[in-house]
Order: sequence, then C-alpha cells, then structure tokens
Amino acid sequence: MKPIFFRIFSGVLLFAFAGSALALWNQFLDSRRSALQFDKLKEEFSYCEERSASAGPVFRGRISRPGLFPSGAMEDFPFLAAWIKIPGTSVDYPVMQTPKDPDYYLRRGLDGRENRHGVPYLDAASSLESRSLPWIVYGHHMKDGTMFADLLSYEKEEVFRSCRTVWFDTESGPGEYEIFGAFYLPGDADGADFLYEDLSDEERFREKVKEIRRLSLWEADALPKFGSRLLYLVTCEYSHGNGRFLVAAYEKSRE
Repeated sequence: MKPIFFRIFSGVLLFAFAGSALALWNQFLDSRRSALQFDKLKEEFSYCEERSASAGPVFRGRISRPGLFPSGAMEDFPFLAAWIKIPGTSVDYPVMQTPKDPDYYLRRGLDGRENRHGVPYLDAASSLESRSLPWIVYGHHMKDGTMFADLLSYEKEEVFRSCRTVWFDTESGPGEYEIFGAFYLPGDADGADFLYEDLSDEERFREKVKEIRRLSLWEADALPKFGSRLLYLVTCEYSHGNGRFLVAAYEKSRE
C-alpha cells in the first residue's frame, strides 16, 4: 500500500509543479509580448525620446518637454486614448479606451490577442472633453512589477514625496498632473460610488478633495482647485481582499 500511495502522492505533486511552471512560463511570455508591442509602438511612431528631443520640445502653457502621445499610430490603433508616464517609476504605457466594450483591454494586448497583462485603459465613462467626471485609468498589479504594480510604491512616503508628477498626454496635447493622494479603496459598490461621482458642482468638488486628503496615506502640500481635472489611477491591492489602490492627481495650471 505504501509504494502505491507514494506513487500517487508523487504524481499529484509532479502534476501541481508542472501546472505552476506552465502558468509562470505563460505569464513570462505575456509580459515579454507586451513589452515588445509597447517598444514597437514607441519606435515606429512619434514617441521616441531621442527622436522627440531632436525634433524639439512641445510647448503648451508651462509644459516644455517632448510629447509622448504617438499621434501617428491612430490609424493602426484607433482606440488609443493617451500615453501615461510617471517619472521615477516603471509606469510608461499607452492608455486605451473602448466605450462599447469597456473592459476589452483588461485581458488583451495591443494586438487584441489574449494577454494576462492587458493594457492600461480609460474607463468608458471618462470623457476626454468633459471635466465633470475624473479620468479613471485601470491597470493590472502584475507580480513581475509591470503595468500599474508600481502604484503600490506610493505606500511609502518617500515615493509619494519624490515622484509626484504624472505625464498624461492625449491627441490634443501634453498634460502634466500632480499627485495629491494615495489610498486603499474597496472593490465593491462603495468603491464604485467613490469613482463615479459628478464633480461639476464646486461644493461637491471641494468635499471630494477633502475626502481624498482624509483617505490618503500621506498629506500633500498642494491641493487642486475647482475646475482642475482630476485623474484617478487604479490597480488591484491584494492585502485587503478584493481591494483597490488609487493614486489621485490633478492637472497643473498651464498659465
């Protein structure tokens, strides 16, 4: 009996090991495939730091830097909404938006094929023209440190203080945002209510800013004023069950 039991037990362990190894290998392939697609997008179109710098900076109000948005890619990638980069972190990705199928890029790569890493995407309710709702961008918290995993580094005060700038460029031009909050958010209906709140009313806007300041792990020295566009960056947070981690930023004045 013991030899038979031992063989069965060994077989189960071997099967579990093989399954885990296969899952890790598939995750590695997805990560590699995503990286290659993003690099190709940067190289083939207008977002190439060296190329952009040689062409001269983009000026828009006080913003003077190479633009990130690969405008030449719109024909090949019609759902490209923006490009996001947070200097000092690994966040440097295209942002997609598919209003008729909001979660299309949740588990798909730029090529539309299945990919666990997905592509960061703008919520369907976020209008690039309207300021009444914040821009909400979702990205996976991948264990290999890609996508929006680096948002969790804002649990550390030194990161919150040193990496406050977010570049969020759209087809209409570059945008510069300043982070003023980082906090945990439930992944249930209460969290959704927080995200989808109309802020066109000045009093409601001020209350929302106060709420973010109260929830934030760290206190910012500057806060948005009414009329500023808000940007929410959202990823999964595993220590609080089905939780989320949110980094809030506001558009800096172009005056």
